[in-house]
Amino acid sequence: MSLSKHADISFVNNVREQSEKLESLKQIIRDIQKVGACR
Repeated sequence: MSLSKHADISFVNNVREQSEKLESLKQIIRDIQKVGACR
């Protein structure tokens, strides 16, 4: 019981981490597109 609960928590944390990375990636892509549009 406690083991599966621990696995769930680590899974949720992992997903949260991945989505944060994805958000920062999107921000970087937007910045690159802005720079590309300026040229």
